[in-house]
Amino acid sequence: MPFVVDASIALSWLMPDERDESVDALASLLAEGAALVPDLFMHEVRNALVVAHRRGRIERDRLVLAASKLRQLPVKIAEPAETGEVLDYALMHDLSAYDAAYLALACRTRLPLATRDSALRRAARLENVPVLP
Repeated sequence: MPFVVDASIALSWLMPDERDESVDALASLLAEGAALVPDLFMHEVRNALVVAHRRGRIERDRLVLAASKLRQLPVKIAEPAETGEVLDYALMHDLSAYDAAYLALACRTRLPLATRDSALRRAARLENVPVLP
């Protein structure tokens, strides 16, 4: 089953202190090559890993390992959304432009959205987008 995956889910796969069983179940779908991401995905996850390192959550070697694993995730990068589309979703649902890009992609492709972000989950439901996990 194809789905859109956001950075919060990827971080759950990459950061030991964020793992849980519900997200692990999505990893099997990911292995099938079914995940679609917006073009900002890699940068957003890398930034979150750097922030985790700066805050002392992970050591530098763990950061490097996680960044390497990130490059190996079998995700397909989608064409960028129209600026107006992202801004509309951001303003309508009080989301960051980053989160709105995931919502726009899920709406455009009519795929479920995998996220742990509560505001993004709420916005997806309001747009009739199925939410995982």
